[in-house]
Amino acid sequence: MVILLDNHSQTLLFNLRRFQELGDKRGAGVIRSSCIICFAHLSVLCEAIGKLEAAPHTELSALCDLALERLCGLVRDMCVGEYTRLDLLLGVCAIL
Repeated sequence: MVILLDNHSQTLLFNLRRFQELGDKRGAGVIRSSCIICFAHLSVLCEAIGKLEAAPHTELSALCDLALERLCGLVRDMCVGEYTRLDLLLGVCAIL
């Protein structure tokens, strides 16, 4: 599941860059929102699996850190007004 979610997040990130290059702000906003949700779920899944397993998983930890890094980068570039970052992670507000 982690590998599938990671692959999907990479595809979304590629598509986001492509839409930004084309100047499609609305499409990029939809994809950015999906990226945020995907990276948030990926980091939570990695964290949960890491807690369930007794042995340390350096790859899983690195993937979790990378997902959180990318998540921060996506949220940092946004103008969100009155919404909090938690709202964005939960997908509460629409990204325009």
